Amino acid sequence: MSSRAQIGESRIGCILQAMGVKTAASAPGDGVVGAKCDRVGDVEKGKIDRRGDVIKYVYEKEANFAVYRTDAGPQMHLSENDSERAKQNKAVVSVDQHRVEIATLLRQWRGYGVGNAEARVAGALVAALRDDVKGALATLDDVKRQVVAERQLRGRTWSLGFSFVIAAFIVIILLSVVWHLGNAELRPWCRVATAGTLGALFSSTIALREKKSPANLNRLENFVDGASRIFVGATGAAVLFLSFKSGLVSDIKIGGLTLNGSMSDDNVMVIGFLAGFLERLVPDFLGRKS
Repeated sequence: MSSRAQIGESRIGCILQAMGVKTAASAPGDGVVGAKCDRVGDVEKGKIDRRGDVIKYVYEKEANFAVYRTDAGPQMHLSENDSERAKQNKAVVSVDQHRVEIATLLRQWRGYGVGNAEARVAGALVAALRDDVKGALATLDDVKRQVVAERQLRGRTWSLGFSFVIAAFIVIILLSVVWHLGNAELRPWCRVATAGTLGALFSSTIALREKKSPANLNRLENFVDGASRIFVGATGAAVLFLSFKSGLVSDIKIGGLTLNGSMSDDNVMVIGFLAGFLERLVPDFLGRKS
């Protein structure tokens, strides 16, 4: 090959490496991006591990093992010595179930991030490879609790966020109806539906604070949960108001409180708020009547 062709090929290789493209020209151990790691000593940031993934970060590297991170999460490169590798494999098997469970949770949640969870998993793997399996298991148990708690918190937060959005939308629509139509007969209905919406939103907020609301990272499920709570609150308030207005009931008891059918503004708001806050009030009431 001519020297000009060699220079051209070298330049192309440099450009491809700068773009993160793996090149066959990279020989193991040459220290450039794309070089494959065949031994523990070869493990370095930017090289390719045995799985074919790029090493993003090296957590720990010792003479007989290395723990590093790829896009798939924390990984290990074990010793080339057969007896040492057998001992390491035994330690890894002891913690592997916990590690896989955490990896699955994080893989389902890729893009959100859970603090230093992956770094702590890597630390647990290092401890296991140093023959501290008990300490590694304790760390992994704690990491799993952290990940699950964070997932639940974010799921509840999404659900409450959707509840606020739907509640704001309903209230704006009701206020617009009152403002533009100016129909006196519609005002009590708008008031009671607004109060029911606010009652349902208040109930959802308390459920989040007490960790009673469902927790899921599925956005659609969070939307359905948040929207349905508000819809049930507004609709329940309107149904209860209609029951009083039509004379179907004259009063209703809630604990030690007796709520009558007075159509005063204050009473209308109380009826709506309680119907929205107490989700089972109207369904239970309708069940008894049927």
